[in-house]
Amino acid sequence: MRSNILYDLTYFSYLYILVGKGVCLMHDKKLYGTATVGTKGQVVIPAAAREALNINEGDKLYCVGSEKAGWTGFIKEEQLEHMLNTMVGHVESFQQMLQKEEDPKDAS
Repeated sequence: MRSNILYDLTYFSYLYILVGKGVCLMHDKKLYGTATVGTKGQVVIPAAAREALNINEGDKLYCVGSEKAGWTGFIKEEQLEHMLNTMVGHVESFQQMLQKEEDPKDAS
């Protein structure tokens, strides 16, 4: 049972990210333009993307990606924090479920 918890947590968190608050996020993708990596590894995010996604000077972005799939992207710190808080909530729910299953007093 415990070996499935991480899978379930990942699965439910993934669904939350995809579905959000009842809105499917898979259909709102947009190409905002191109960005060139400079000599120092810096990337300028196109103005249209910054405006549409409310990215402002000083915002902290986390770089995410997949070597296997060959993609790179950015996520705002606030969004990452929200995702992590959601996952922590799922972990706490799973812990409560496990405690109920393992505690013979709660089974009756």
